[in-house]
Amino acid sequence: TRPPLVCVGREGDAFDVPDGAVLHHSWPHERVVSAFRYATAAVLPSEWPDPCPTTVLEAMALGAPLVTTDRGGIADMVTDERSALVTPSGDVAALATRLERLLADGDLRARLRAGALEDVVPFTLGRVADRLGALYAETVARVAADG
Repeated sequence: TRPPLVCVGREGDAFDVPDGAVLHHSWPHERVVSAFRYATAAVLPSEWPDPCPTTVLEAMALGAPLVTTDRGGIADMVTDERSALVTPSGDVAALATRLERLLADGDLRARLRAGALEDVVPFTLGRVADRLGALYAETVARVAADG
């Protein structure tokens, strides 16, 4: 049987959901985290080129097998067939095909979950802070050497 389709949005988001789907508005963050942790799949079909979509990173870090699009920073965060199934933005047929494939293949879900847990590491706070600190240190050293 198919798992339920649960859509989560913000108050004021206006979109139709198919019959049988449930739309929730303004879930607290803890509930979204729980949903990702227990989801059969997370579908994040972004059409806006967000440079750093934290929702994608959260889904990856929480082990939700992911179907997403190739927009904005997502393209730098995931690898198709390794940490997510990636579709062209706006291609509903491709999105549906990828989701059907993911729902039918438990091994694929496990492989994407494992790949995502590895691929999200460079985007964790500690890693980003380390890279930023190293960049600042290198910049200060170069300025001092030139000065």
